Amino acid sequence: MTTVIETCRIPPSQGSAAELFLPLSFFDMTWLHLNHTRRLIFYSHPCSQAEFFNTIVPNLKHSLSLTLKHYLLVAANLLYPLDTVSKPVFRYISGDSVSLMIAVSGLDFEELVADHARESDQFYDLLPRMPNMSEEENYKIIPLISLQVTLFPGRGICLGLNNHHSLGDCRSIIGFIKAWAMINKSGDDEVFVSRNEESLPFFERPICKDSSRLDGIFWDVMKKIPLKPAATHPLPTNRVRASFILRQSHIIKLKNRILSAKPNIDRVSTFVVATGYVWTTLAKSLGPAGEEDEHEVFFFLADGTGRRNALFDPPVPVNYFGNCLGVGVVRAEYRKLAAEDGFVAAAEAILDEIKTKIYEEDEFLKSPEKMLTDTAKYKDTRALTTTGSPKFDYTEADFGWGEAEKVEFLSLDEGNSIFLSYSGDGDLVVGMSLTEEEMKTFASMFATGLDMRPSLDRVPTFTVAAAYVWTTLVKSHGSSAEDKHEVFYFPADARGRRNALFDPPVPVNYFGNCLGGGMVKVEQRKLAREDGFVVAAEAIGDVIKAKIYDGDEFVKSPEDRLGKIGERVVGVLAVYGSIKFECKEADFGWGWQGRWRCCRWMKRC
Repeated sequence: MTTVIETCRIPPSQGSAAELFLPLSFFDMTWLHLNHTRRLIFYSHPCSQAEFFNTIVPNLKHSLSLTLKHYLLVAANLLYPLDTVSKPVFRYISGDSVSLMIAVSGLDFEELVADHARESDQFYDLLPRMPNMSEEENYKIIPLISLQVTLFPGRGICLGLNNHHSLGDCRSIIGFIKAWAMINKSGDDEVFVSRNEESLPFFERPICKDSSRLDGIFWDVMKKIPLKPAATHPLPTNRVRASFILRQSHIIKLKNRILSAKPNIDRVSTFVVATGYVWTTLAKSLGPAGEEDEHEVFFFLADGTGRRNALFDPPVPVNYFGNCLGVGVVRAEYRKLAAEDGFVAAAEAILDEIKTKIYEEDEFLKSPEKMLTDTAKYKDTRALTTTGSPKFDYTEADFGWGEAEKVEFLSLDEGNSIFLSYSGDGDLVVGMSLTEEEMKTFASMFATGLDMRPSLDRVPTFTVAAAYVWTTLVKSHGSSAEDKHEVFYFPADARGRRNALFDPPVPVNYFGNCLGGGMVKVEQRKLAREDGFVVAAEAIGDVIKAKIYDGDEFVKSPEDRLGKIGERVVGVLAVYGSIKFECKEADFGWGWQGRWRCCRWMKRC
């Protein structure tokens, strides 16, 4: 179904440094023997094979070469010593390059970017294999990354990345991807350099007073583990992949459940409620791994750059390229997770770990060698881990084809792990990989726990009217671009109500502009369906609850309104005025206005 047309090597462009030697930090060594990180980024960009091979591929090769000039470490190799005295190093020398595969696929693009359960094995056609290791004197030479660009004729493009985790963490790799995208879109590296002149990637390994001791501790452990041959694709996976959406209304409902049960907790983050909910739902759906009093473990990673910590003073800069991660470890008995209030217990435990080990400067990154003992301690315990972070948005990497349609982490197929990201609509997306039967059970419990059945109780007149007009208008215009989105804008008066910006609120007699608002974004094909009105009403209701009624969110980050709607939008409907303000009540002595023709209306552009 997928054919590799070309395999080539892309070196850094002329003017690059002739060589680069870097020791591995203890952070890098942590990942020496773990599985590679495997990512797929899908773009909806209909193009012909002629355009792809004559324009897109040459541009990608050129821009990749320019990008490697600034990210020289990506083109390097890992030198792994064959003796027990030397330590591993990263080395780039002139002539080193990155493997790039060009392919064409007949797989169903729509199926691959969907949210429902799909067979995992098919995704590996889009992932490049790592080049084989070689040997030189006293070292094994290990390539660090491999890339693949796959065309779905007339539909889209997929970028596949397969990298050794010792190369860098999520922040580092996405920085490289975004740089490549920016350079490809602009045609040269001038825009990238001008925008990042003060924050180009920084490669020097961070040093602390304990670096030498920690390097020795980590290497003493790692060198005793046999070096595996080049990683292969874990096929067959016997798994399916699916994405689960936590809408803003779901997040608010989960937060309120915690705050009601635990009055001593004043605030709880989206990360805490999302991971707590997924952890307990997964535990219940899988059943006990042994006795019900046995512990389950949740591991999560925390970016260590740009924040005060117990190890580095000053902190590691945010433009550092490499690995710099703290780890949170949360334990809970299965019976507590599976209990009726298991979600609250899990969220409280995660929140406590974040407060005491991540937010506490004197504790964050303290004793990193504990990571080694924790790994050994819990190796036989059923664990859930997080991959990636919603803090780093892969969809923003625009190669000139618009924002990404979907991101898939194939690394999820090797254990119990979740990938968290934000959708273009601002909802939280949870990526999962399980066996087919496990996925069915998990999906059912996930939906049931959120009570995702549509509710018609107390639906405001505005929501009903706006949804009906919106869907009717979309249907009347036809659905010529069903894969794109429709947007609905509405204003909301910010006077006299609690909000995230003004304390106390702006008085109701204030004269001027004081408006918050909501933006609802829905795929056109969903609005055009028979149940499009219900879909629209639910989406509008979710935004009103999450962005207007929630005082902590209303009028928060007003500068966001200056941002772009997105390139995959085909129509925008906006509301002017409000039924809250009756202009016809202005009586000049002639009685009430019979009809007002300007104050409230809708416009589609």
